[in-house]
Amino acid sequence: MAGKSLVSPIWLTADRGFFFLFSHPALPMHSIRSHLLPASLAILAFTLVSFSEQTPVHADDDVAVAFDSADEAMGVGAAYLRAKKYDLARPPLEAALELSTSEAERLKVYEMLLPVYRQIPEFEPFRDAAEFIIEKSDKAYQRSMTRRSFISFAYNRGQIDELVERYEEKLTKEPNDEPTVYLLAEIYSNMRRDPKRTIELLEQLQKLQSKGQVSDPDSMSASEKQRMVLAKSNLAREYLRGDAYRKAAKLYEAIAPLDPTTQAWNLKEAAIAWMKEGNPSKALKLAERAEVAPAEARNDQLTHFFHRHLGDLFMKLALPAKAIPHYEIAIEKTTIAGYKKDTAQSLREAQQAAEPNKS
Repeated sequence: MAGKSLVSPIWLTADRGFFFLFSHPALPMHSIRSHLLPASLAILAFTLVSFSEQTPVHADDDVAVAFDSADEAMGVGAAYLRAKKYDLARPPLEAALELSTSEAERLKVYEMLLPVYRQIPEFEPFRDAAEFIIEKSDKAYQRSMTRRSFISFAYNRGQIDELVERYEEKLTKEPNDEPTVYLLAEIYSNMRRDPKRTIELLEQLQKLQSKGQVSDPDSMSASEKQRMVLAKSNLAREYLRGDAYRKAAKLYEAIAPLDPTTQAWNLKEAAIAWMKEGNPSKALKLAERAEVAPAEARNDQLTHFFHRHLGDLFMKLALPAKAIPHYEIAIEKTTIAGYKKDTAQSLREAQQAAEPNKS
């Protein structure tokens, strides 16, 4: 049946009665609409969920219903998703995938299939759906969230080594494939903890992302600056992990003024890097700049760590009096008992160290 995709028998509600619709071969959806008006797709979706226990959907049933469009199939699949009947959502959603006529439509279907594929034992369907979203989505936040979810899922399924092999091999054939470089960088950073390889990939990623883009920050929009700062801060973090402290400090310091929302955090990181480099005077200057920069306010947990890190840094600089207010704020900004306990201990140590210096 060209242009149609099949799922199993269904129940429809109409005129206070229940009608089991069947045909062999498949009964087209347009026949349902023409013979059982005013039964609508919404009623169909509702009834599919209500009676799924009585009439389970199996893609290989002899009796099937054909969908005329991806939208119709997605409507039924969405009803099953809302009811968390993932096994029943799969056939109509995969039918929608077959009927999709554009990348945008396929993207929408794959988004809906991710929670379905998360439930099945096979890894490849989730992988393929995630890769499609990462490659085709024009939304940076969606690509980022999908990458993280995908890598976490792969880790839980014991598939990280296979992914590394898959993507390293792909890069030998397509060295400029940006989504693959980004995925590998995150895997090496967060799963393999390999700063050297991560740095190589992030530096390569920066070159790819800079092609055809405005390089002067003054000519960038706020969102463009934020994306650039995020990419460079990821690289700076790997420099820090890889003991390239001077590189990390300079990069953090360079990007700090470009985004007010992360300015204080990046100045603090620059200060920590200079301290590790063995330059306490620069560390102090950057720490004091972090104190007066726009406050770290993205969320309470980041605020906690910002002040906790600054407190620790001032203690290393033998300035316990400057550490105290940061520890106090850090305690206030977390609800995690362990963090509160550890920071309270640091606060007591700072208070004891500051006591002899009181006049």
